[in-house]
Amino acid sequence: MEIERKYLISELPDNLSSYPYRLIEQGYLSTAPVVRVRKDNDS
Repeated sequence: MEIERKYLISELPDNLSSYPYRLIEQGYLSTAPVVRVRKDNDS
């Protein structure tokens, strides 16, 4: 089971582009039971 949380922020920081980040791809496989696969682009 996946729990997804969402948060509402009032504004973005001025220097947002200076923060470190990772690009994440997410996909879903239709099997029984449900399997979710996430790939880290650094790998």
